[in-house]
Amino acid sequence: MRFLITNDDGIDALGIKMLRTILEEYGEVVTYSPNIERSGAGSCATFFSEIKASKINELEYKVYGTPVDCVALGLSRENIDLVVSGINQGFNQSNDTFYSGTFNAAVHAAMMGVPSVAISAQWPNIMDSFDMAKESLKFIIDNKLYSNEYVLNVNLPLSSYKKA
Repeated sequence: MRFLITNDDGIDALGIKMLRTILEEYGEVVTYSPNIERSGAGSCATFFSEIKASKINELEYKVYGTPVDCVALGLSRENIDLVVSGINQGFNQSNDTFYSGTFNAAVHAAMMGVPSVAISAQWPNIMDSFDMAKESLKFIIDNKLYSNEYVLNVNLPLSSYKKA
């Protein structure tokens, strides 16, 4: 399986690094992620200028644009089976999804006919969500819960949550 990953927190965000580590167990992972944080970019896309990207290595690109630009550029260059956007720092639910670059990157992939998943977590410490993200993505991939007819939007609760 071949994955394209992106986010709206930027190429250096811990969430996308965690996502890469998780998905490498299932296939090849190609990263097209914004050069800087683009949280709240929603469905913004570049239309009147060239989208530029810097090659970090054979499978990672830093894109000078929005998360939607990252998906558009990545899908124009790569053969991809599944786009996964995240792991976003903070939930994407209700009206937040209209503004979320993470969620709208996944929407753009679906609009381009490629199955997609957006994954987000609320954490005081992102590493708290690693095991839950790994289990969730394993379940999604193993059961082929992704589709190009809808966007699967996953919000992971705090894994360290304890009942009172």
